[in-house]
Amino acid sequence: MDIFKGVEIMFFWLGVLSTLAVVIMVHLHKVYGLNWKTWITSGFGAFFFVFCVAWSVSSVLEGEPQAAALGLVFFGSPAIVLFLITRRMILKKSNKNS
Repeated sequence: MDIFKGVEIMFFWLGVLSTLAVVIMVHLHKVYGLNWKTWITSGFGAFFFVFCVAWSVSSVLEGEPQAAALGLVFFGSPAIVLFLITRRMILKKSNKNS
């Protein structure tokens, strides 16, 4: 009897990713003193990233690889863009403080 199927493992790793995202955001806030705009962009970026992973893994587990690939494109692209915007905002603030 298998205790862990694919869905249970997926939810475990989604919890790990969510916790890691919060820890990284808190660490960045301690180091750089993030403002509310940076918090919002990084939060939405983390949400889109976790949603992208959840969509893709669940689509593969259901036997729909094309839906998984499109999920990576449609939900992963905004996550990358939001993370790049967050990075730019952090670098801009750190250069201003120097």
